[in-house]
Amino acid sequence: MEDDYVEEEEENLHWEEENYLLELENEIAEFSQRVAAIQEQNASQIQTVCETFRERNRAMRKDWHEYPDSLFECWDVLLEEVESDAQVSHELASSLVQNVSQPLGQLAESNRGQTRKMHRFRDAYETHIEKAEAELQRVHKEYTEAWLKAKHDSRESHRSHYLSVCHNLHNAYLLQLTAVNTFNQAFYTRALPEMVDDLEDLHLEMLTALSMFLGRYAKTAQAKALEKSNRMDMLVQACRTLPNKTDIKELTANFAPDQPQRPIHRYIKPEPEARADFLQNALVLSDATEPALWRKYDMLKKEIEDLEVLVQHTDDAIASLESLYKSHTEMQLYSKARETQEDITKKKSDIRMAEAQLSVCRAQMKLFSPIFGGPNPEDDHFNHRRKRRPHHDRDHPSRDHPSRSSREPRDPPEYSHRDQQDYAHGNSRERDRDRDMGRHSPQMQNRAPHSPRSHQRQYSSHQQLSSHDQIDHPRRDHHYRGGDNPRSYDHQGPPHSPQPRHSSRQQFNIDNIGQAHQFQEYTYKKPTFCDQCKELLRGIMKQGVRCKNCKMNVHHKCQDSVPSCTGQAPGQGKGLRRQKSSSDIDYKARLAFGKDGPPSSTLSSVGMNRTLASFISLKLHLCW
Repeated sequence: MEDDYVEEEEENLHWEEENYLLELENEIAEFSQRVAAIQEQNASQIQTVCETFRERNRAMRKDWHEYPDSLFECWDVLLEEVESDAQVSHELASSLVQNVSQPLGQLAESNRGQTRKMHRFRDAYETHIEKAEAELQRVHKEYTEAWLKAKHDSRESHRSHYLSVCHNLHNAYLLQLTAVNTFNQAFYTRALPEMVDDLEDLHLEMLTALSMFLGRYAKTAQAKALEKSNRMDMLVQACRTLPNKTDIKELTANFAPDQPQRPIHRYIKPEPEARADFLQNALVLSDATEPALWRKYDMLKKEIEDLEVLVQHTDDAIASLESLYKSHTEMQLYSKARETQEDITKKKSDIRMAEAQLSVCRAQMKLFSPIFGGPNPEDDHFNHRRKRRPHHDRDHPSRDHPSRSSREPRDPPEYSHRDQQDYAHGNSRERDRDRDMGRHSPQMQNRAPHSPRSHQRQYSSHQQLSSHDQIDHPRRDHHYRGGDNPRSYDHQGPPHSPQPRHSSRQQFNIDNIGQAHQFQEYTYKKPTFCDQCKELLRGIMKQGVRCKNCKMNVHHKCQDSVPSCTGQAPGQGKGLRRQKSSSDIDYKARLAFGKDGPPSSTLSSVGMNRTLASFISLKLHLCW
């Protein structure tokens, strides 16, 4: 506790030394308070003295009534003027406290708090940058170690695993690298200059308030001094009538009164002489990394939407608070105005952090553009790759749709973003149903596509196969290029379309379909261990993710480094065979003995129930 207190005191001292204007405000406020206290005390004492001498003057006039009245009149004028001067001094002290000391002290305290918050905001930015730098170093170290391990291990069985780990670590390193560079750029080019501008505005407001407070007091003192000067002129005129003006004149004379450089990180290979194709400043798309990339794309897109909404709402809130601050200032509600100003400062810091994070997300989204084609990953062509088929049963079209025989190919309908995500992640249940029906049903092989889902699939297949700079989606290639589904357009193409041209990049094979996991968050009711790191899945809800196909259970952080999906869940032991119910036995008994059942004479003397009688009758029939 003592160390924390000393550290806080040192930090406060550093801030006060750096902001000399705050110290000057404190000095002026303290000086005004002390002067006002002395003036009030002096005015009270002068008034007391004047009352005392006024009583003594009355007594003297009774005793020295033979003396000329001019001297006593001058003496009375002097007492009145001194008493008035004490009253003016008391008013000036009150004005000094009300117009200078109190508001200036409150303003200095508020500005000190604002300055400290700005320093803390900057420290928070710097702490975030340091953590991001440390995370970048850690990811690069893991990336380098994985690369060296894959390089020195010559076993062919481990090659695919090491290659998958290297690809995922490469993507993580590149994403972190982009995040660090973009955040640094946003901080040093926008957030920090804006904070400096806010600090300058704060100091300018402090100077304006200081000049206003001192000017108000100066005008009051000037008016009082002018009144005092007029009164002293009257005293001087009264004293000029006296033959001896020396004492009066002496009495009258006594009472006359700097831009930091932003760091830019370059892409560094795990080994300088490495010659692999994926060791470059770009994301890697492969069978193992594609699910993680799609999930990351969805996360980035949702985060961008949330941040845009947050920025818009915060901007509206800042505009409302600024209007409220202006109204409070006009109504001279300085306490509420200071509270509103603190809220504005906090909102501005929040919106700057959100804008910096939004720039990071947008920069990371640009990394997806070279992989999937097109200059912008958010254009219609990119989103069209991820459109899924609508949730209609292909065997039960709606009443409004035309029949299968009269339907002509048409443009695919637009679907919601949720449907696009579902189709991009795949629906294993529908694929298994299509595969089973395609294998065992000859009608399915000859049936033409009829549902909106089929037309969407035809259009998407034609759009993807006719592109030169896109890598086809492996899950949709499972529907288009052979595999288990006989409705493939790999050889004949979609209806009424030319023969598609295959992409020059990597083509996905049907054997690679099972390699991509379909993870979803899962809540485990019993203690479960991660199949990758063998550690316990801790937590109360959504402790980890579970694959829909192979039922693999892993942590959220381990899902990018797991081996390929087997496509089959672990085998389970056979249960007990199904026992026949009494209804089955009765049915077989009726088949054996006819509609009326077994003869009643054979079982009436036994006294058994109908179920047991039917069972015995069936056994007798089988023995016969």
